[in-house]
Amino acid sequence: QIGIATPRDVLHDRINTRVDSMVKDGLIDEIKLLLKQKYSWDLPSMSGIGYKQFRCLFDKECSEDVAIENLKRDTRRFARRQLTWFRRDKRIEWFDNYEDAEKRILEFLS
Repeated sequence: QIGIATPRDVLHDRINTRVDSMVKDGLIDEIKLLLKQKYSWDLPSMSGIGYKQFRCLFDKECSEDVAIENLKRDTRRFARRQLTWFRRDKRIEWFDNYEDAEKRILEFLS
């Protein structure tokens, strides 16, 4: 198994860009539609990252900007937990870049 180590600032930039793209592509409208269809905040699916951060927006307890920042923050925290989990797995060989990983893959295949 191979892991590519990504600098924290690059990872955070990617997360922020992805969240902004999700919002631009209609995440808030998707949540509105789900709530209109009588889906409840009590459902497990509505408590996942990407939905629960917007509850305060729909309950009129925070602004859209705050909800978006909460999603970015919680996604960064989730990514950190994932990295902690994967770093414990001794089967994973970590590389600093794709080029080194590709070299290792080619070595393994030959």
